[in-house]
Amino acid sequence: MGKLKIEYDLTKTLDVGCGPQKLEGAIGIDHDDLPDIDISHNLNRYPWPVKADTFTFIRAQHIIEHITDLQGFVKEMHRVAKNEAFIEITTPHYSNYTSFRDPTHIWHFSLESTPQLYHYAFKGKGYEIMYNELSFSRAIIDFPGWLVYKMSKRRYEKHFAWVFPCVQIKTIVKINK
Repeated sequence: MGKLKIEYDLTKTLDVGCGPQKLEGAIGIDHDDLPDIDISHNLNRYPWPVKADTFTFIRAQHIIEHITDLQGFVKEMHRVAKNEAFIEITTPHYSNYTSFRDPTHIWHFSLESTPQLYHYAFKGKGYEIMYNELSFSRAIIDFPGWLVYKMSKRRYEKHFAWVFPCVQIKTIVKINK
């Protein structure tokens, strides 16, 4: 999976769990009632107060690790997404200290966690994993981990992730209704 460029209309974008970093022009939904949040709602309660088949792009940046019902979460994003919409999920990798530093993180993810979650939730139908990659910092000390990862993702996670931690996982899912 190489680089994937997604063009999207911000007026048809849902920023899930956006907090104060909401994408400008997007609809922001978060459990915190902050000034820029458009919809204040507990993201662990379904359905969200959003119409089905509304959004062409959904961003869930550093929120999935806080959600109690992971299958319900991805099913709810699927419900509010239009056909051929893209969902971008970003979460800390389990090897990154930020995954364990925050006591509100319920889950810790590996590279295959989100694809498996979608498989379990949808039985392999109604979605396509377009992108699923780890990212590393640009520090020279992270270069060996990045190099091992590029040679073998499995070997990196099995033997080297704790030695050369990466930063996060980004997964992009295309909805096929």
